[in-house]
Amino acid sequence: MNQLEKMQYIMSAVLSSPAWRNFLATLAGAGACGLALFAAPSNAQTVPTADDKASVISPASANAGATAEDKSIRPFNIEVPEEALVDLRRRIALLERNTQ
Repeated sequence: MNQLEKMQYIMSAVLSSPAWRNFLATLAGAGACGLALFAAPSNAQTVPTADDKASVISPASANAGATAEDKSIRPFNIEVPEEALVDLRRRIALLERNTQ
């Protein structure tokens, strides 16, 4: 038996094994799920093109009276409990010590 025949024999044994068939079946199923997710409708908002004459008002900015053309920078405030900040700083310091 020459080298090519040996390789063909090994490949036929590997490709006909149940583990390989299970792998291919799993791969096909994952691909089908991926295609189904890709084809599913989404709730993404579209951005109007430059040709659109209508102004767009998002629900969040409609309350503030701002339109999509309003590009002003407004402050954003958030309140975080002090104990959460202390815990975060402690975990960051611990991570920095462990990575050095």
